[in-house]
Amino acid sequence: MVIAFLRRCLASVTALLTFVIPLSACGSGSRCLPQKVQLSNSAPQNGDTITVSAKSGTCIVAENRRNYDITLSVSTNDGESYEHQLGTAVVNEHGGFSTRIVIPYNVPRASGSIMVSGSAFDDCVDTNPGSSASCVGYSADISVGKK
Repeated sequence: MVIAFLRRCLASVTALLTFVIPLSACGSGSRCLPQKVQLSNSAPQNGDTITVSAKSGTCIVAENRRNYDITLSVSTNDGESYEHQLGTAVVNEHGGFSTRIVIPYNVPRASGSIMVSGSAFDDCVDTNPGSSASCVGYSADISVGKK
């Protein structure tokens, strides 16, 4: 039983290291990072409903089940920026979530990101003092069009 447990732990660590090593500065030592954010449609039109989700991981990501905040951020070619809180997603203990959001009609035709906050990515700590580098955010690329 102990050996089976250790094998599962080793398999989880091995799978996670492929994803975590490039992002090692962004997770705290006792938690692991959630799975990649996925969009049901990365090029929606204004008014479209899309699903924002992430699969459950193999480790405990959210110790005290909590919500993630979902925000849309886009910037146009002429420098106009838009940021809008779209809703929240209930997260399971393994970091999985799925929520449907509506792309607002007043968002300009532009590229940007669906940003997810409330995860271990928010605990980013710069491991290189004096560096101006920033940590990776938890997001997915999106390109919004007009109907």
